[in-house]
Amino acid sequence: MAEEMSGRHAAVVAAVREMESAAKGRALLAVGATSRRLAAALEVTETTALRYLRETIAAGWLVELEHAGRKLLVPWPEGTENPPDVWVNGEPKKGTFRITEHREVGPAMARVRFVFTPERLKLLVTQVLMEAVERAAVKQRADAAQAAQYAAEDEAERKLFAQHYPLLAGMLTWYHEQLYVPRRSARGVRFHASERPETGVRARVTIEVGDERFDVLEKILRDSLDDESRARVEAVLKQQTT
Repeated sequence: MAEEMSGRHAAVVAAVREMESAAKGRALLAVGATSRRLAAALEVTETTALRYLRETIAAGWLVELEHAGRKLLVPWPEGTENPPDVWVNGEPKKGTFRITEHREVGPAMARVRFVFTPERLKLLVTQVLMEAVERAAVKQRADAAQAAQYAAEDEAERKLFAQHYPLLAGMLTWYHEQLYVPRRSARGVRFHASERPETGVRARVTIEVGDERFDVLEKILRDSLDDESRARVEAVLKQQTT
């Protein structure tokens, strides 16, 4: 610390630490409300208590945090990438404030600042970061489980299609190999079939390619035409250009 802790500083820190111990959950100590309670604890006027509190913060024995749009401006450890959002809300008239999981609508808090002992702020930062890691892990597991489920369903539908249309499934598989471009949004050639109690097997085929494979798709379709079909296509083209 830049200054040695004086008796006044020690009294202020002790009082704030006691307030933190009494706070429920993630309740926040606002500077204004804290100074009023501090006045009673130290038996001084509110103006004097606020001055003592400001002096203790300036000396580095306490930490003051502000917020922007209800987002608490937390001093994250150096090197923290993509820190989680920490939202705050409360009742200014009652002097009660709290950390919330999401941004909540509430009364104006433009001038509200919060005070922490360094140890409580460190504990808050550690807990928030650990919870963010756990949420990310839970989401990753859920996404992986969902992806595995989709893949299993997709494979089952492809197998059912192949059972009913084996030759077509083989052709479409080859088309997909020619048309699909990895890491692109276009999904290539997909075929599926599903059992429907009222209609039996329902099959579908989709071809989705980007412009980088239009020439390949054109060649595949053109080469598959016999002379009669090619003549019909040429007749259609002629009609479109006249």
